[in-house]
Amino acid sequence: MIFATRDEVKRAIQSHAIAERRSVAFTKIDKRRLYARCKEPNCECKINAMKVKDDTAFQVSLLHPKHSESSLPSLNVANVKTSWLSETFAHKFKCDPKREVRGFRKEIMRELNVSVSKDQAYRAKRRALERISGDLVYQYSRLWDYAHELRKSNPGTTIVLDVETDDEESIFDRIYVCYGALKKGFSVGCRAIIGVDGCHLKGIYAGVLLTAVGIDPNNNLFPIAFAVVSRENGETWRWFLTLLKKDLRIGGDKQVTFMSDKQKGLIQAFDVVFPGYYHIFCVRHMHNNFFNAGFRGTALKNTVWRAALPSTPGEFRRRMDELKDLDSEAHKWFGDKPVAQWSRSHFKVYSKCDILLNNVCERFNSAILDAREQPILSMLESIRQYLMKMLQTNRDMAACKWKNLRFCPNALKLLEGNVRRVSDCIPIKSDNTHYEISCFDGSQHAINLRERTCTCRQWQLSGIPCKHAISAISNQREEIQDYIDEYYSVETYIKVYAPAIMAVTSDLFWEVTGFNPPEPPTEMRSVGRPTSSRRRERDEPVRKTKKKARTLMLKKNQMTVRCR
Repeated sequence: MIFATRDEVKRAIQSHAIAERRSVAFTKIDKRRLYARCKEPNCECKINAMKVKDDTAFQVSLLHPKHSESSLPSLNVANVKTSWLSETFAHKFKCDPKREVRGFRKEIMRELNVSVSKDQAYRAKRRALERISGDLVYQYSRLWDYAHELRKSNPGTTIVLDVETDDEESIFDRIYVCYGALKKGFSVGCRAIIGVDGCHLKGIYAGVLLTAVGIDPNNNLFPIAFAVVSRENGETWRWFLTLLKKDLRIGGDKQVTFMSDKQKGLIQAFDVVFPGYYHIFCVRHMHNNFFNAGFRGTALKNTVWRAALPSTPGEFRRRMDELKDLDSEAHKWFGDKPVAQWSRSHFKVYSKCDILLNNVCERFNSAILDAREQPILSMLESIRQYLMKMLQTNRDMAACKWKNLRFCPNALKLLEGNVRRVSDCIPIKSDNTHYEISCFDGSQHAINLRERTCTCRQWQLSGIPCKHAISAISNQREEIQDYIDEYYSVETYIKVYAPAIMAVTSDLFWEVTGFNPPEPPTEMRSVGRPTSSRRRERDEPVRKTKKKARTLMLKKNQMTVRCR
């Protein structure tokens, strides 16, 4: 038999040994010869291959195929190597990259009838995924070419790659991406609020993904920009926010509200890049700090949330008085926390958004969870494909399912909830524009239909008529939907998702830019298996999986049997 290369001969001998369940040792390997024999001491089974003259091929020159009677098949075959396993079973991980190692190990042991250790299975999976996604060093080396291809295929896209130079070598530092379609979509119809967040990457090299996410007319997330940085600090946040400010042309009369979780260095970065801009904080993370300060208990937690939810300063003061009566030290803890940064009662109304949680960023980080485990180039491509599919899916949904709707479904659900609460409102007409609304709880509110204001401030905060406004509009015999802000219209939604992210070819077709290719970063993640799920806050509900629910049900049934 003739084989194209020496490695091909070696792999064929390994595969044959594993199929026969016998260990083979390579006694000589050099440029011209490859000798192999059975590891059993008295076995005469052996094979020799020699290089063909004036060719790279190797030809079998000696073959004794029969094993001695003392050489028996065994479960422990020395030729079952990690490299052979990763190459042979790479197709299994290509179909299912999230395949569990435990199941993979059992499957190959049953298929080969040989023993495979747990460490071998883990290493084989890692190498197979590296083989599928490409070499890590190679992926970093093609980043300049990828950036050029992305700008060429998606005009208007901003992609900034920063490298550190050391002795004429380039080392990857950070990369920023903001697609032209997302820039345009945010500017034409998204509300003036942006959530920013950072999450850790789970690949071999350490890193943090910084994200900026907006809210679309259906109250769903709308990603704007993201960046991969080596570490999260004030300097990287200033770099990211400066590029975001330039891309979205924030400045002058354009007011934007930012929401964050008070990440490390972010507050100082905002003071430098966006001085004087409105910045609110996620209430759940604020309560977590409140909890860590020693103020614990359900009563304190509920009182803090009741202070964050009201839309009027008077109601806020009443809730804070309740907190003071409950625990004066807890009340003092909020002394240096500006009310405008965490309570709806002091929110500004231009953004038409009254959210208290930074859930849009959390949802985006969760949507790209698999991508965060991949090497740099594969991760950027996975995020691009997710964004491309998201824009197209939302375009199709608006065109096919919302033909007869004037406003987006989530806005209509909020309006429907307010309509159900109108029954405790009594409208008293002052003129065609002004109303006084008396409620059964003793409160009174003033409505101005022309200016679309209510003294409860809920209408101004959200852009959707509150129950007091609906009572006045119904008394006028007018259409309630005429008073919903145009931010929520289907027409605006279609404008937001009209721009498309275009396709990108594989690296075989990329133009070589000629820049010095960057090396991977020097920092690597700590040794050990990375966590597969993010750390939840103390008061965040945990969604039960089917397995957990089944376990709880079995325990409950066991307790019932014992009681009987």
